[in-house]
Amino acid sequence: MRKLLLLCMLSMGFTLTAQDYSYRFSGNLSETAQTEFLKRMEDFHFYTDIKLRYKNDSQKGELLFTIPASPEKTEEQPLYSILDIKQLLLSFDLLPDTFVERTK
Repeated sequence: MRKLLLLCMLSMGFTLTAQDYSYRFSGNLSETAQTEFLKRMEDFHFYTDIKLRYKNDSQKGELLFTIPASPEKTEEQPLYSILDIKQLLLSFDLLPDTFVERTK
């Protein structure tokens, strides 16, 4: 019984889940620029479920994305950095605002 309990506790401790994030920003972003921005986000290859919400009237937007779970880190896997997203926002003349982990 103890071995079963220990096994359950260990397996729960090593369970990794995907993490959902939101990055709010402001600035002018045309429809063409929105398409290009999403394409560049997809070029990073380690973010999934990428969505862009943008309101032209307030010139504010929100980038939603997921960082998938990775059971084991290998040398071949690219490293991701939230700073890459901030740099991408800045390259489109957007002002990064709030970065938060979304709860499910």
